[in-house]
Amino acid sequence: MKEKSINSFKIYMCLTLAVLFAFGFSGCLFGGPKLTHPRDYYGEREVGDFLVYFFSDDTCVVKGTTEQGNSKRFLIIPQQIEDSPVDTFGNKLIMNITAPLIESDVLEKVFVESEEMTFWNYSFKLDCHTFKKIICLKECAHNKTIGDIVVYFPRYICERYSLENPNTIPLSAANVSYYYNYEDAENYGYYWADDCDYGGKIEFIPEEPEREGYEFGGWYKEADCINEWDFEVDTLPEEVTEPNQTIVNDEIILTEKVVYQETILYAKWINTVKG
Repeated sequence: MKEKSINSFKIYMCLTLAVLFAFGFSGCLFGGPKLTHPRDYYGEREVGDFLVYFFSDDTCVVKGTTEQGNSKRFLIIPQQIEDSPVDTFGNKLIMNITAPLIESDVLEKVFVESEEMTFWNYSFKLDCHTFKKIICLKECAHNKTIGDIVVYFPRYICERYSLENPNTIPLSAANVSYYYNYEDAENYGYYWADDCDYGGKIEFIPEEPEREGYEFGGWYKEADCINEWDFEVDTLPEEVTEPNQTIVNDEIILTEKVVYQETILYAKWINTVKG
């Protein structure tokens, strides 16, 4: 009888700790009720396209999308929202208790500007079949996928990651790159990145870059800025595949893999400084 009571007490304590963890530590860490997390939860607000949770350490978490955000095919998560750095995107589900907060039926891509971003799996509405890509414009958390969503990075980040981690699955390289196109440009010369269907058009056009003393003159197909890219007409190259061989349980599997082809757009700059 005594042994049975001890076992029941152990089970009760385990369940209690599980509930405290789910609603306490994890909740306040990612924006839920505050119990044990060192930073205080200051509340949530709808800011433009996003539902945002703010914290006492002046950071914030993009927890979901607003009605305005749910109507857009492409969203950009900035480095800061209301002067607070964004450090997390998504919603960490604990035992499927926390409901997903991104419920768009048209969202296709999310562009992430921050270098300090963390992503959490299973944060999205399960029937949001259109949401397939996250484009990281700078180096941040090296998630390769989030559920069915593929995370893409500029090519230089993927190459460096493969050199530093030769025995791991490589990152996915975005196949459209926008270059500042001048010496000593920030971010290794990359202004923007995207990933589009081969043979298709580039449907999202980023805001124009800025450079002191210069006026932006459009996007071009070569560094010498001879042929301007026409977003209404020009397309990426057609998809090319090649044989691919993998070994599974000592069995050779022959498949086809898509060959990576990078489309580079170069910024043109017009000098506005007289003299």
